[in-house]
Amino acid sequence: IPLKDKALDPQRFAPAALRFQVLQRDQYRCRYCGSVVTNETANIDHVRAYRRGGMTRPDNLVSACTYCNRQKRNRYDVSPLPIGTEHGDAFAFPKYAKRK
Repeated sequence: IPLKDKALDPQRFAPAALRFQVLQRDQYRCRYCGSVVTNETANIDHVRAYRRGGMTRPDNLVSACTYCNRQKRNRYDVSPLPIGTEHGDAFAFPKYAKRK
């Protein structure tokens, strides 16, 4: 079955209005590295992974760039940076050097 024929699980995936709310709250910045994201490039990430029982609610969702979202996967030992952190000020993955 092609992906376009499958309905997205509303318990796992943020609907458009919630996605927009999270992006606005996070000032269109990745909460793990501070880089700028757009509506098209942003990933909405569960801080506590959905697979680990994390809920799809604003208090458990953050904006993430693709690189950071892939680095985090379903890890539970990574915390998002404060809202408004700019790229280069901090990095949530100290063991990893972000690719430029």
